[in-house]
Amino acid sequence: MAQTQGYPAVADILTYFGVQGTEEVTENNADFLTEYRQMMWRLMNRVEGAAALSVYADTTTTFRVQAGDYLWSGTRTTYAGSAQVNPTDDDITYVWMQGDNTIDSGIDGDGWPAEDHIRLAEVTVNASGTITDITDKRLVIEGNPNDATYADIVCVDNAVVCVDNEVVTI
Repeated sequence: MAQTQGYPAVADILTYFGVQGTEEVTENNADFLTEYRQMMWRLMNRVEGAAALSVYADTTTTFRVQAGDYLWSGTRTTYAGSAQVNPTDDDITYVWMQGDNTIDSGIDGDGWPAEDHIRLAEVTVNASGTITDITDKRLVIEGNPNDATYADIVCVDNAVVCVDNEVVTI
């Protein structure tokens, strides 16, 4: 069965793997599991920063928030990761980061908090308590695409903010 989504030629894919520093598991070898784990480590290592503060199902009925670095009011902050949280049955639970570097949550009927926070996710749970969906609500870059003069970009590593194409140091 061939995949149908339109991919580059295999030779180009293999070249891309090399340029990106990734390897694929070799076929028919006794070290398959070791190679698979090495490949997974490499892929996960590459996206670790993007996973910070992501919400994931730890079990079928609980979720956790991934550890990692994030910006709070221009300050690089490290979050250690959360304990298991058991969301409300038959509802949508909103999950957010608070200004004191702690996670909080509440049901959608109560809305997002009025105080400063970072929206992380909406966790949907059915009547039997099983998580059926997690919708990521984290923003990578915030801007107003309908206003050509508006451009806010936060640069994490060098702590620079660009507002209306002007650099503002923080």
